[in-house]
Amino acid sequence: MRALMLMGVLSSLMCACSPRDDTETVVSSVAVPDASQVAEAVWRTESVPAEWRGLWAAGKSDCETGESRLVIEGDRLIFWESSGRVIRATGQGDQITIEAEMTGEGEVWKDSFRFVKSADGQYIDMLLDDGAAFRRHRC
Repeated sequence: MRALMLMGVLSSLMCACSPRDDTETVVSSVAVPDASQVAEAVWRTESVPAEWRGLWAAGKSDCETGESRLVIEGDRLIFWESSGRVIRATGQGDQITIEAEMTGEGEVWKDSFRFVKSADGQYIDMLLDDGAAFRRHRC
């Protein structure tokens, strides 16, 4: 009988002295957002991703020759009277900012171009400093 009592006392002391395991409680109290609540990651690279590359123009008639033509390559932007080497491309979701070292008409400068792509990928809007946008369609 004494042995049983001693085992009960020791058992109680061991439970009281052992650290409490709250891991399950903590994990169960963490709210995990579903996919619709997770923001799209911001990415940065030294070249323009493939889905942005191509020939873009204000209208289909401008695809062959036109001042609105813009060619976006992995490492280059080519406008009507200027072109530039891509330094960096940063984006999130349907938006991209392309930083480039531009040349044209005897000048050299660094510039940054912001674009928003349509959901179907058939046009891009170039966001201008004054808040306006210039739309180009995929040729």
